[in-house]
Amino acid sequence: MAIGLNILSGYAGQFSLGHAAFMAMGAYTTAILGKSLNTIPFFAQTGLHIWLGVIIGTVFAALFGIVLAIPALRVRGPYLAMVTVAFGWVVWKILQEWVTVTGGDLGISSIPKPRIGVALLDTRSFYYVVLFFFLAALALQYRLIHSQFGLRVRAVKHSEIAVASVGVDVYKLKVVVFVISAAFAGFGGTLFAHQQNYISPDNFQFFSSVFFLLAVLFGGAGTMLGPVIGAAVLMLLPEMLHDFDKYRLVVCASLILLTLYFLPKGVMGLLPEQRSTAPATVHAKDETVALPPIKGAALAVEGIIRRFGGLLALSDVSFRVSPGSIHALIGPNGAGKTTLINVVSGAYRPDGGVIRIDEENAKIESMHAAAQKELCGPSRR
Repeated sequence: MAIGLNILSGYAGQFSLGHAAFMAMGAYTTAILGKSLNTIPFFAQTGLHIWLGVIIGTVFAALFGIVLAIPALRVRGPYLAMVTVAFGWVVWKILQEWVTVTGGDLGISSIPKPRIGVALLDTRSFYYVVLFFFLAALALQYRLIHSQFGLRVRAVKHSEIAVASVGVDVYKLKVVVFVISAAFAGFGGTLFAHQQNYISPDNFQFFSSVFFLLAVLFGGAGTMLGPVIGAAVLMLLPEMLHDFDKYRLVVCASLILLTLYFLPKGVMGLLPEQRSTAPATVHAKDETVALPPIKGAALAVEGIIRRFGGLLALSDVSFRVSPGSIHALIGPNGAGKTTLINVVSGAYRPDGGVIRIDEENAKIESMHAAAQKELCGPSRR
């Protein structure tokens, strides 16, 4: 659960406070399916219905992740958080009211214990299975974040406009990341259901979503081991303060707040930053690097036009920049300075005009070919 939220919030910068709902979908799906198929002798003897429920529960959570992500990710920041809070609240109320399916407040009991063939997994044996899945989730997170896809995800957190300017569909990318995170949460819910053998709506309240997001922030958002450390500390801390029954929640909350205040990067922020291992290029003081001469203007803009609906932001803008020179755009608010920079840099497409680099015609698609190759892989065009 925390690893999935770390991919969404820590690396992609999209905050969700409704992931307990996806965890509930995975848990209830595998619980209902497991109890239904447990009456069939074939499944009762082989235990395949347990792992079938785990797979279907994960897929079910991912599907609902798509249902929520498509409308929710059209907003951002606190608005996205509020949409996910509302979604989590709706799911929690359904779990309470749909008594014939979910059991209401009484929940679902006697969930089949996990087994591999005829071998029934007790609590200790199942923990080793969960440990295997935990290591697999860490490995998947590492491969995901250090791939071309992960490079785009990390870039979205810093500037969606810059990522869109090199040809990435930012909205589609955020939807995919949200679905991956929901699948992680659903998978965690399936394992939780078979480990507890009993689930109820109380296990998936709003506080559960806050707890896992807090674990990510406490450990260090956007780090590989941050959510692991955060979840471990926040799970063990209340037990360590068990003797201070009356003041346990106050002490626990105070420690968390102090840590987040003094360590904005989380516990992982205490570790030294990883420096780049790329070899540095050092030039002697008396060595001069000769650059190829540029004939004519380094940048020429002719007749640029840019409209936003009925608003004409740029009208027949032209200028030339000589090699090695420094220029400034001066004008009142609303004159179109930022729009012109965005058009030249490729963030916006001009409605008319020509942009030339080194006296050669340059379309917006070709201006950032090198950046697009680095960020998105080979172009499909």
